[in-house]
Amino acid sequence: MLWAKRIGLVSGKTTTDAVGNQIESDETREVFANVINITATERIALTQEAGFKGLLDIRRFEVYEREYDFEPYVIYADKKYTVWAIQPKHEKVWLTCRRLISDV
Repeated sequence: MLWAKRIGLVSGKTTTDAVGNQIESDETREVFANVINITATERIALTQEAGFKGLLDIRRFEVYEREYDFEPYVIYADKKYTVWAIQPKHEKVWLTCRRLISDV
């Protein structure tokens, strides 16, 4: 399969400065990924599983397992998604991500 898309994996690390304040520093690194289709039935099931009644933008990405280091966020098409589920698939990983439509 052709790795046609680039996504950003965002680490979301928290560091502490000299005074003791916590500072979030997002480190983003780009990797190649495939966008995996989510069926309408699966989309409804995922939304109901979360107990969410509003609008969700759900995406699934396939990346190599060696490139994914449990980053909590994905950047795709200039939008930030939260990694919701991780499914190992041989040497690859499927990342199911969600974004509230109201998150702009």
